Amino acid sequence: MGKFEDGVDAALEAGGGFWFFKGGKALKTDSSGDTLKFNPDSITAQGYWPALRGTGFEDGVDAATAAGGGFWFFKGGRALKTDSSGDTLKYEVAPVTTKGYWPALRGTGFEDGVDAVLEAGGGFWFFKGGKALKTDSSGDTLKFNPDSITAQGYWPALRGTGFEDGVDAATAAGGGFWFFKGGRALKTDSSGDTLKYDVAPVTTQGYWPALRGV
Repeated sequence: MGKFEDGVDAALEAGGGFWFFKGGKALKTDSSGDTLKFNPDSITAQGYWPALRGTGFEDGVDAATAAGGGFWFFKGGRALKTDSSGDTLKYEVAPVTTKGYWPALRGTGFEDGVDAVLEAGGGFWFFKGGKALKTDSSGDTLKFNPDSITAQGYWPALRGTGFEDGVDAATAAGGGFWFFKGGRALKTDSSGDTLKYDVAPVTTQGYWPALRGV
């Protein structure tokens, strides 16, 4: 599986810190990214995400995001939602385009799986390879059709960074958005137009040094 410092599958902000997922394991950092709050352990360990037990998501997730008092997890063409504690399922595993899930993805090419998801600007961004799209807050309607990640109005800050052809994970944080790819990270401003932090190893000071060695 390798170390978290070499790459993560998903990331999300929750409970005063940040969760990172890799294979069947998860860890949590503090809000600064400097210190581990929870060491790497099974995704479904008590105090982690026991709601995923028995769902098929316990051995790994592709993407995750906070939404509507809970957390969505994505794996292949399926999704589920937990409550805010991670202890209980709010929505069982179902095809991602199920009504009440993300029907806006139907026919986009994203319905079979996504790489990363972000809540931003009154909707949700989905990333897959070098493309992105945006749904409304309900997940019912497309706001922006699939296009290049770096298209104007999408995430032009990623242009020339090596992240324009795809990202592994993303999360909102501190008035901007972090993107992860392999063992590297960068941060954009809240508009996605400008880099706040250039591409650097994920464990760089001011990035996520808590991931060093884990």
